[in-house]
Amino acid sequence: MKTLLCVCLLLTLSSAVWAQTFKGTQVGNDTDNTSPDLKAFTERTRQQVKALQEAINMISSPKTPVEDKQMAIEQTLGMFMKGSTIQVSGVKNPKRVNAYSLNEYLQNLSLLGKRYKVVEMRVYKPAKIADFVKNPDGTWSGNATYFQDFSAITTAGATLHDRVAKRIETWLKKEKDAFTNQEDWMLVLGNISVVEVNEVPVN
Repeated sequence: MKTLLCVCLLLTLSSAVWAQTFKGTQVGNDTDNTSPDLKAFTERTRQQVKALQEAINMISSPKTPVEDKQMAIEQTLGMFMKGSTIQVSGVKNPKRVNAYSLNEYLQNLSLLGKRYKVVEMRVYKPAKIADFVKNPDGTWSGNATYFQDFSAITTAGATLHDRVAKRIETWLKKEKDAFTNQEDWMLVLGNISVVEVNEVPVN
């Protein structure tokens, strides 16, 4: 339960709450012509990635109660753009990449306990956050690469261990805040792609 509370706290630090801290920087006398606080949003991205990785570990664990998994799934989906997808690949054939909707991926994670008696999906290297770049339409985009260590023991006793690097699209867009009813910069995450997959030898 303590783990769930920590994960949910990170996930619910939504853009609506952070908008008051991450106000744009006014250019000239035009109050609508503002730029986002890129330094603050870079740190925000780092925290979102951390929250995502902790949620993935909790959702995949056979020890997590079903209701806690579903709560974490809902909170995680709230960080992403609607329709976001995630790529999945394996060490046996790393060039074969399949894409799933984020919801389908998270739901599949929640069912890993049917095949594995132990599952751990943890961070093995700090995430890399790329600089945001301004787009012609006025939005800003970037990416964040996170590093995930997967280890599991099947119900038959076999041990699996691999490491994967995945890249998340990050977007800064002006949206109306649901709490303040004012338009401000918001951070949303997008599609996740596979960068690299490596098998870890099992002793």
